[in-house]
Order: sequence, then C-alpha cells, then structure tokens
Amino acid sequence: MSLRNRMEALLTIAAITVVIVSAKPACAADTFGYAATSKAPFSYIDISATGAAVLSGQDDSTAILALPFSFHFYGKDYTNLCVSTNGIASFGGCTNDDLTNLDLTAQSPAGNLPLIAPLWMDMTFAIPGSGSIHYQSLGTAGERQFVVQWHRAFALNLPTPFEFQLILFEGSGNIQFQYKTVENSSAAVSKGAGATVGIRGASGHANGNNLQWSYNAPVLNNGESILYVGDVTPPSIVPVVSGTLGNNGWYTGNVGIHWNVSDSESGIASKQDCDDSALQSDTSGTTLECRATNNSGKSSSAQVTIKLDKTRPAISGMPTECRLWPPTNKLVQVAVISAADALSRIVPSSFQVSVTSSNIVRTVQEPDVVLTRSGDQYILQVRSSTTGNAATRLYSIHASVQDRAGNTKDLDASCVVGKP
Repeated sequence: MSLRNRMEALLTIAAITVVIVSAKPACAADTFGYAATSKAPFSYIDISATGAAVLSGQDDSTAILALPFSFHFYGKDYTNLCVSTNGIASFGGCTNDDLTNLDLTAQSPAGNLPLIAPLWMDMTFAIPGSGSIHYQSLGTAGERQFVVQWHRAFALNLPTPFEFQLILFEGSGNIQFQYKTVENSSAAVSKGAGATVGIRGASGHANGNNLQWSYNAPVLNNGESILYVGDVTPPSIVPVVSGTLGNNGWYTGNVGIHWNVSDSESGIASKQDCDDSALQSDTSGTTLECRATNNSGKSSSAQVTIKLDKTRPAISGMPTECRLWPPTNKLVQVAVISAADALSRIVPSSFQVSVTSSNIVRTVQEPDVVLTRSGDQYILQVRSSTTGNAATRLYSIHASVQDRAGNTKDLDASCVVGKP
C-alpha cells in the first residue's frame, strides 16, 4: 500500500475534522516502513489533572514507566518506556546524556537506544511555575492509548512553558505527537527551532531506521499533531506453481511450488512452511500453506491446493485371443468393455468404442457388428461369418477415453473369424 493510501485510510477511520497547520505535511517512509503526516486530527486530552506524575522539580532527569500493553517498535516488543525531562522517550533503558539534541539521520544518541523524540531539547521542571511529566492509559483493552504529557516544561528560563504530549496506540503501533503550546517568545526554541522531532531504531542513523520530522527547524505550530504510522500492510505471499496443468484444475505431471514472500515496507521477520516443495504422487487435493510475519508484527498466510493425476484412465474388457470358429452366421458377444479412473474420474462422453470389419458389413437390419452402450459399458457382438471367398474375417476394435484431468487412454484389439 502506498504512503498516500495508508494515510488516507487512517484519516478516513478517524472521522474527525482535520486541522492542517504544518508547513511540512508528510515524511516519506523510512527503510523500516514508518511514515509520518501532520494531517492527523489534533485532539489534545489534557491529563495534567488525572494522570500520574513523575520528574516534578527535576532537571536532566529520567524515569522508567511501565506500559499497560506491549508496544511494538522497530521490530521489537517493549513493556517499559523511559521518559526524560528533555522531551524524549526511549525503549530498552534510559539515555545517559540527552542534554543536547542530535540529528537522528547522522548521529547515534548515547547508548544507541531506540527512541521517540516529540520535542527533544534542553528543558527543565526545576524552576518555579514548572510542572512535570504526566502519564495515563485511556480506552479499553485492545484499543488503549498510553499518553505521556510534558506539562509546563521550560527551556532556557524563558517565561512561556511548553505543553505537548506523546501517545502510543495499542494494536496499531502508531505514535502521535500533539503540540498544545510550542510557540515561544524566543526564536531560538520557538516552533521546534532548537529541537529534534522524530523516531529512530537502534543504529537508525546507519541502517535507515529513522524518520526525522525536523532538526533545529521552526516548523511546528500550536494546535498541531504529527502521526507516525507503522507498516499497516501484512506481507504479500504469492504461490507460484510449476507443472503441466491439465483440465478442471488438475495437474498431470510433477508439480513444484515456490512462494514469493515480500514486504516492501518493513521487510520479512519470519516465514513458516514457505520453502520450495514438490508433489510427485497423485492426490485428489493437497493443501500447502505459507505463513509470514513482517518486522512490524503484521502476519499473513496463503494457501494453494494441488490436484495431481498423472495416471491414465483404465480400459478393461477388450477381447484377447478372440477367434470364432466354426462360422455360425450368428451374432456372438465377444466383449463387455468398460473404462474407469480412480482419481479424477472419466469424462463420460469421451468413452468411445469403434469396430471395423475386413469384409463388407451387412445391412442395418441384419448387421455384422452390434455395439450397445449400457451405462458405463459397451457390449460388443460380432457376426461369426465370412463373406465371399474370404477364408477369414478380421474385426478391428478401438477404445478410447479421457479423464477429467486430461489424461487419455487408447487401446486396440481384434477378433478373427477363421480356422485356428
């Protein structure tokens, strides 16, 4: 799914009036599959009076928060989040030095931890009038939101505090930044001029697992929301079957199965039962299934059912060593011919038996050959006689049939009227 389609689908589900205020509406997806947009609704839920609080009165400090649900971020699941007074949150531990914001596309923060930076710059809660970091889980299980709010965080001892929040979405793995107050009287920090905004995985500066919205650029606005969307598309799995395809979905020769498994956004994390395989034995239906999971935790599967019939249908009852003597000039039953196919079954209309005589056949009223169809059988009678000066008569018999897979069978026999 394209970046544009992913965003449009997400915004349709929101069904809320969209506030578009940013001069930077979207970021191209990173190598992992995350994409970002500022066209998401701004729906700030102030939890400063309801959420738990940490780091009040602190400067350059961190606190570890237990997440109410497992959160999938750059291919791994996390149950804890470390938040910093300096406007970042990290997974797998706390950064040792986050006083100075960095360019996520070119540098690795201390500890090389996966992190989320809604507004990374030097901020403090250690001056009069400042607040703290509040956090709260909202919603019902399966669709919860974990909200982390920097409430009245100050930068450079300036009189106007910042108010913003980070939201982690259960299930989808989406991440949202919301900026209630990001404009400031100092151009050095107003609108993100002195901050890093973005996300990154471990070694993201080197492997492309980073999606930086801005770095020391005044592109943010009050009342703005930035939404980071993970890879919402499960892996693509396409079975490729090789072999001779007959009729009615049956194969009539050995079959090979190959699976094309891909994910252009976050890549494939694991595959199960997706190795190349072959079927060589007849089967009325063998189902193979390939399952795959991408690095964003999305899974998909695909099945293919193979019907294989390599065996020709059987024709039975053809006469063998058939000789009629002495001539009685009467019709004699010499064969009851039938056809069958144990697997795909025969095509009834394809079962045909024909007889030719080396001598002239008599009239319709008194035939030399009588071939009667009875259900799935042919009853064959021939006249025990010769004509003219001929010492013998040869009846040539041909039977043919086809099964539903397309396999054919032809069989010839004869019956002689003459002395042994």
